[in-house]
Amino acid sequence: MSKSSFPTAALSIVRVADFDAWLPKFDATAQLRKDNGILGHHHDRGADDPNLVCTFFIVGDRQRATSFLLAPELVTRLASQGITVVQNEMVAVVEDRTARGGQYASVLLTHEVENFERWMAGFDGHAEARRRASIVGHGVCRSIDRPLRVHVYLQAESPDKLRALLAGDDTRDAMRKAGVTGTPEVKLMTDTGIWAQY
Repeated sequence: MSKSSFPTAALSIVRVADFDAWLPKFDATAQLRKDNGILGHHHDRGADDPNLVCTFFIVGDRQRATSFLLAPELVTRLASQGITVVQNEMVAVVEDRTARGGQYASVLLTHEVENFERWMAGFDGHAEARRRASIVGHGVCRSIDRPLRVHVYLQAESPDKLRALLAGDDTRDAMRKAGVTGTPEVKLMTDTGIWAQY
């Protein structure tokens, strides 16, 4: 299993009024994030809602980053700028095999599992099916506060490949056998190709 060199990260999902207007303002606050223990970020946009932004923050100092990203004051300040926080969550990076340097179709799949080790073995056992479905990269994270909550990030050359994989009986059967509980949250995204380090 490939272990990430950045074991802690943050997953943030926000809705902005206009991505193109928001992005330069976000970029202008890189030093503030760096001062608060964040080392870099990656953005995806909603496939059906391009103003839904999923940002994966690479964290160097978990305590400072948690205090900064999860502070109620930040949510209030963002709301005053017309930005709605959908989700902010600290996560442990279990595996990072994401593809870099391109703009891919992507999906963020979030679900609860009965047992993480059993689920991970099932995920690893489904690797050949992902390869056949033209998945070019993936990442796996666990919620720090809710360790049975798992986030899976998949990248493919086209959204149709992702939809076909997720709709397949093989995938549903593999998830059931791996102990996925409840209905997974599925967010189809577009990888922006933006991978920044501060």
